[in-house]
Amino acid sequence: MLSSLFYNKAMPKIGIKIGVRKSGAFSWSRWWASRCDTWHTEYVDCRVEVLNLTINEKTNIDYKYTANWLIEAQRNNYAVAIKDSYLWYSLDNSLSFIRGVAIPAVVKSVFLFNTGTVLFATQNKIYRSTDMLQSYTEIIVNDTDGNPINLTNPGQYFRQLQPDNVVIINGIEHLMWGPYTNIVGNSEVNIYHTYNDGQTITMIYQFGQNANYDSYGDPTNPYECRHVHAINYNPNTGKWIIQTGDSGAAPPFNDECHWIEVTWNGGMNYIFDYLKTGDEEDYWKTTGMFFDSNNNVKWGSDSSIGAKMGIWGVPYDDITDEGEYVELYDFNVDMVGFLQQNNNILSMPISFNTLEPRIIISKDNGENFVIVDSTELDLLPNPIGLFKVFPQNNQEYFLLKCYFSGGFGGLEIEKSLLVKIK
Repeated sequence: MLSSLFYNKAMPKIGIKIGVRKSGAFSWSRWWASRCDTWHTEYVDCRVEVLNLTINEKTNIDYKYTANWLIEAQRNNYAVAIKDSYLWYSLDNSLSFIRGVAIPAVVKSVFLFNTGTVLFATQNKIYRSTDMLQSYTEIIVNDTDGNPINLTNPGQYFRQLQPDNVVIINGIEHLMWGPYTNIVGNSEVNIYHTYNDGQTITMIYQFGQNANYDSYGDPTNPYECRHVHAINYNPNTGKWIIQTGDSGAAPPFNDECHWIEVTWNGGMNYIFDYLKTGDEEDYWKTTGMFFDSNNNVKWGSDSSIGAKMGIWGVPYDDITDEGEYVELYDFNVDMVGFLQQNNNILSMPISFNTLEPRIIISKDNGENFVIVDSTELDLLPNPIGLFKVFPQNNQEYFLLKCYFSGGFGGLEIEKSLLVKIK
């Protein structure tokens, strides 16, 4: 299997006289290991590692986690992880990983397409790999006029807080996202779109200049924000909803929390419609939406007002009418992340006053919700909270990121958690 998987014409041929001996016995496994480091510069290391993850069976979920690997994304049976300053690729739902390229800098986000193609982003660069991370090329991001965007400002250009549900339109996969930036270093806030397996990425929108973050951005745009929380696609309308925040640590707040509907008419034809805009205390400070077949929209509130926290819903046609909002689940903490797949919904509540790992799940597309609290999540010592949920893999496990010390802004210490809803 290994020889066929890593076959490359640049590899040295196997000769009769080479080998690694111990007590006079030839060992192919030791010979193979001895050749891996020698070939690394020619075609990338051939090393494969297996993760022996323990499955923990709980009342509402099964879960497994790893202390030594950062699983950064998953899709179908594929997964991408970071370990020992290398990117690793899995073809078997994170059970084993093939070592790929050394990371060029700290990786801020990883995206996996249905094809297995990988996009991974550092502070201000984004790369694409189509060969299981054995090589990569940098993607130059252009604006809608076809000009390369300016990436010389500080900040985190491509780091995503919450992935969207899988978006397939007429058989083509789409990825639209914006950065969770102005946390560590300031930068402009842009919206990006790709729909050709990441071959081209276009900056389709730029928010206005914000004096709180060094006034980067579009000076002609009156709308400003700190960063993007989520972008979710509504299959009933064929439109996306951008959700942004935050507005500051204390009043008076700026109006930096927006709901923006994006209509794409093909090519470079985009329409941006501001549905709602406000501050920390409004309903539209959200971190994820999902949509049912009756075109009802439901969201997890990130509002700083207790009465507006929890899970809310409204018919999409009434999304701008605050008087029609219905509280579906009363949860007196902020919400982060919402992912919907196969009638299963998984989200995480988070409060900066009482941080602990908890999960909210639904097995009936948001009709009913169950909370899995910290007593059922005997993970690793002293976890603080959960963030960022990725689609289920082929074994029906969602991928969550669990963070520990270092604070939510920096996210210096992270772990990976795979969760299956029973």
